[in-house]
Amino acid sequence: MTDEPVPPVVPVRYVDDVESLRALADPLRLAIVNLLMTRADVPVGGLAAKEIARELQVSQTRLYRHLKQLVSVGLVQVASSRLVSGIVEQGYRAGQRSVRIEEAFLGEAAASDEVLRTFGAVLDRHRSDLFRAIRAGHARIGGYDGQLPPSTVAALDVRLSVERAESFAKRLSALVAEFAEAESDPDGVPTAMVVAYYTTPDPR
Repeated sequence: MTDEPVPPVVPVRYVDDVESLRALADPLRLAIVNLLMTRADVPVGGLAAKEIARELQVSQTRLYRHLKQLVSVGLVQVASSRLVSGIVEQGYRAGQRSVRIEEAFLGEAAASDEVLRTFGAVLDRHRSDLFRAIRAGHARIGGYDGQLPPSTVAALDVRLSVERAESFAKRLSALVAEFAEAESDPDGVPTAMVVAYYTTPDPR
């Protein structure tokens, strides 16, 4: 239905604008992006809105305005269009395999509220996913069972020297980048990571 070329999927999308942040700040839009990025079996032509709705267990009509907003900022692409019973059905795919917020953008005042809303949506989604994975026996806390790799959950507060804090931040950032840019394995196991490393107000 369209002759316009679809841009290639990039390994990492670095978000550095308010409109993209605003698109990610909604839990449903974030879930759509995550689904399209992590599903190994998404066809070249993408998933139809009805398929996305079925996966996310929401009504199809509720999705359209969210998909339109995600497409407008490039986080989701219209990969195909076809006529189904006289109606144009579009196939959607992610424009990237992973998303990261550009570090230089985090300090901009205009982006602060959108950043916080996006962080909140990310944490809410991962909290729900983690609980669901634990209940289903997929996230195994405390050891390797010979089938699924062990999971790690930690909440720590440590006072570090400035030098050690900077060194740790660089190594952690490199590990996150390695994870984000890893080639997807269709025969592998789905994994997830959420990381927050930050300095806190000094209570002294």
